[in-house]
Amino acid sequence: MYYKFKLLTLPKITNFYSVVRNTVWQISDKDNILIIINEGVCEISCNTETFTAAQGDVVLIPANHSYCRRPIDNTMCKMTYIHFSADSEPEQIEFQKLTSDIVEQKRIMDTEMISETRFMTYPQNIYLPNHSTGLDIDKLTSILADITLFSAKRKITCFLQSSTALCEILIYLTNLTLSHIADDVNLENAVSIPYNLKKAVAYIRRHYTQIITLDDLARCCNVSKQQMTRYFKDAFDDTPINYVIKYKITKSKELMFNHPQLSVTEIAYELGFNDQHYFSRLFKKITGETPSHYKYRVHHYTAD
Repeated sequence: MYYKFKLLTLPKITNFYSVVRNTVWQISDKDNILIIINEGVCEISCNTETFTAAQGDVVLIPANHSYCRRPIDNTMCKMTYIHFSADSEPEQIEFQKLTSDIVEQKRIMDTEMISETRFMTYPQNIYLPNHSTGLDIDKLTSILADITLFSAKRKITCFLQSSTALCEILIYLTNLTLSHIADDVNLENAVSIPYNLKKAVAYIRRHYTQIITLDDLARCCNVSKQQMTRYFKDAFDDTPINYVIKYKITKSKELMFNHPQLSVTEIAYELGFNDQHYFSRLFKKITGETPSHYKYRVHHYTAD
């Protein structure tokens, strides 16, 4: 079983401690609990499932769920408990639904990535199994030591530091979940956007302040110029260079709106245009107005 958490804000650690036990313990808590097995082995039951948890395992107890911890062969078990609250109650999710959820999120992210502008709709979800095994105990121990240190210092920033450390654990567990899904579903083929096209668009977003040629895009993806042209033609019905120009014009409009003190010439050079007049001609061809008129209009709120 898996659980989906929506994290719009940092999770909050409400309790954090370590115990060494070989006794039976049964209880429920209003907050979510991560039980990390530091040493030894024990049995943990939650809902209708029972796990044998050994060193390096992590067991998730969702908020308001009763659980029972039992010893195995009366052996001692050292465990670290992290009680935490999140924005909302965890949503129980079956593997098939989880897979379709991840594929849809991948599609949204890929579609947004190749669009001319970003709308920042990236999902902020954490996916945790109720029992994670085969984890890096040294990695977990290091993060837990950080949380202990942050809590002991009692600085103003201790909440942020502890929450960030908890996020590191949650992301680590989520990445393991996603890797398991990738073993069953080829996420790159689950959407129709070629990997090299995404790589080319990412290159454009990183280097849009420079001169970008078709050779540059083909070289960064290790494909021919003809193949790169086909990628953009199929996805955008446009050439790679026209896509670059349109993206630069979009960024120039952002600069004009956010930084009215910049001149058109300064903006042109900032975006890799050596000729301000050439930039102005391209801007008018794409937007229907000159850069100067656009800049005046957005800062004087005229409708024409």
